[in-house]
This record gives sequence, structure tokens and C-alpha cells, in this order.
Amino acid sequence: MNIDSAPNIRLRVARKAAGFCTSSAFCKQYNIPASTYSQHETGKRALKDDALSEYAKYLGLSLIWLKFGRERPFKDEKLNALVAEKLILEKNESPATDSLYELGFDHKLLALILNSLFDMLEARSKRLTNEEISKAAGVLYLSLQNASAYEQGIQGEVVRAAVKTYLLASEQ
Repeated sequence: MNIDSAPNIRLRVARKAAGFCTSSAFCKQYNIPASTYSQHETGKRALKDDALSEYAKYLGLSLIWLKFGRERPFKDEKLNALVAEKLILEKNESPATDSLYELGFDHKLLALILNSLFDMLEARSKRLTNEEISKAAGVLYLSLQNASAYEQGIQGEVVRAAVKTYLLASEQ
């Protein structure tokens, strides 16, 4: 999962995806000094390798993903989809991505596509590279963003059908 983000943002998103709604709950469970963790999560203090390794272990996620943003963060694909959605939302909350809203970017549609894609890949025991996932999500997003059925409230069914069709076509 290679959604461009800094390690501190990946740390915050992974913590939330792992079920810790607040940083204080996470710190309390693992006896981490709250001020240190807060500075790591906000980017005010550099994340050194030992801290990254410790956080990855506590959260049950890939150190490579936490440090570099490569690989999948979790073994559970549903958590990975949640992380992808949260990273997209994080980016949408930053001023640098205001242009996505101006262009009509629909992060909920993308999250629905990613969830469906990960569910179907898991059901088929199939793995795709980050580039293949990005390409699939991009192609599906572009084909679905203006679909009238999407606007009529049956978007989940339409997205699942589109993802299934895409995967079947890519296997041939």
C-alpha cells in the first residue's frame, strides 16, 4: 500500500485502525510516555528506528510499511482497506489536497472500491502488487465516478460487480 504519507501520519492511522481511538489509550496499554508518543505522532519529534520497531510490534503491523510506506501494513486485508481509507481522508484534510475536492474527488467511492477489491482478492487467495492495486483502483474509480447507478443508492452492488468483472478480465 503506497499512499504517499509521512511515517508520523502512518503511525496515527495505524493506531486508529488497530482500535486505539486515542493516543492516550495506546500509551497507557504499552507504558509509553504520552508526550514522547504525541511528538512522534504529530511529527514534532523524529521517529528513530527503535521507536518505529516498538510501535510496529505493539500495533501488529509491518515495520517496512510504517517506516517507508511500502508493503501492506497489516496481514488482515480489511484493516489494510481501513488504513487506505484513513490515509486518503488524512490527505483530504490537508490544504495541499483541496484541489481533489475541486476536481470532485469522491474518497468514499475509492474506499468502497478498495474494500471490495481487498475482499475479493482475499476470497480468491490472490495477491496483487501495489502497482496492480493502484491501477485497478484507478481504472475502477474512473469508470464508476460518473455512473448513474452509483448516484441512485446501489453503489455497493455496482462497485462489487465492477471489481469482480475487472478481476475476471485481468485473469485472462
